[in-house]
Amino acid sequence: MRREQIQAVRDMNAYFPKVVEQLKGMGDACNLIGESDWLEKLLYYTVPGGKMVRAVTVYEGIMVLGGRDTPGLKEKAMNIAWSMEMVQASMLIADDISDESFKRRGRDSWHVIAGKDAVFDAILVSTCAYALLGMHCDGEAFHRSLRNYNEILFQICMGQNQDNHCTDPLQGKAKFDEFNMDRYTRVCEHKSGGYTFFLPMSTALNVCGIFDEAAHDAARDISSDLGLLYQVQDDYLDTYGIIRKMGKGRTDIKNGKCTWIIVEAINRANDEQRQRLKENYGYDDPKKVDKVLEVFTELKMKEVFLQWEKSMMDKIEGKIRKYSDLVNPEVFTQSLESIKYHINR
Repeated sequence: MRREQIQAVRDMNAYFPKVVEQLKGMGDACNLIGESDWLEKLLYYTVPGGKMVRAVTVYEGIMVLGGRDTPGLKEKAMNIAWSMEMVQASMLIADDISDESFKRRGRDSWHVIAGKDAVFDAILVSTCAYALLGMHCDGEAFHRSLRNYNEILFQICMGQNQDNHCTDPLQGKAKFDEFNMDRYTRVCEHKSGGYTFFLPMSTALNVCGIFDEAAHDAARDISSDLGLLYQVQDDYLDTYGIIRKMGKGRTDIKNGKCTWIIVEAINRANDEQRQRLKENYGYDDPKKVDKVLEVFTELKMKEVFLQWEKSMMDKIEGKIRKYSDLVNPEVFTQSLESIKYHINR
């Protein structure tokens, strides 16, 4: 992240208690003993502490498009930024339950603390995102943003289901023969491109009164590439990242996920390597995982990723220049900068 983005995150973290107080006030109005305190604990535990990519994207977008000196804009931007992070937090709670992942951001996943009731907490955090948006956005901007929230959340769930369905529930094996780049990129567009980049960008445009369809189409086009880049980076981290820095364990290989790493490896492998991948991918067995990693090493997948990443960044920078007459380029540049250097090289 750039220095300005780091400062924005600090400002948002300092403001977070005010966000919780607003939502806790809604909880108090329900007059249910202890539930407002549970909501407070839930929000403090699950919402802050991430990379804040979505929050920074919408915050910086609003500040750039609306004018940093506009009275009250900073507070509005911070509230909407936290609304975006609550969308992310709700998905992570559900994702950890689905993946049976017991660590998140270096500590116990929420479902380890809350048990099976964490399912409802994921829904609760999601409703907080909508509530916070409604408190700080109105008129046409709110209606357009709400429509985008609903559309993108639907797409996230569809993409997540496609990701989860990479494993045959009857045989408990990865659907290895169905892995291909077309399937992968479509999942990325719904899982990452939409809610990591397009939702924050389109919300910033709406909040600042920019309803021009061409501007939103430009945001969607660039978001698609940013989302692919971001998801591929996450796939790389799950395979090669430093666990202590990631704050979570490696799960993609043993869970048989359709990742960029495995799809690209399949495309590059010879028949013998492909057979070894097929025999060992998607098993919760450390020896089989190691055999998959051996093939990745033979295929030099680290180097392959780094070359692909560089070409993808160049492509995105070209699109930012292409759309500079429609939308202030800084809206897109800051999104690219926020994810440019978070890979452990």
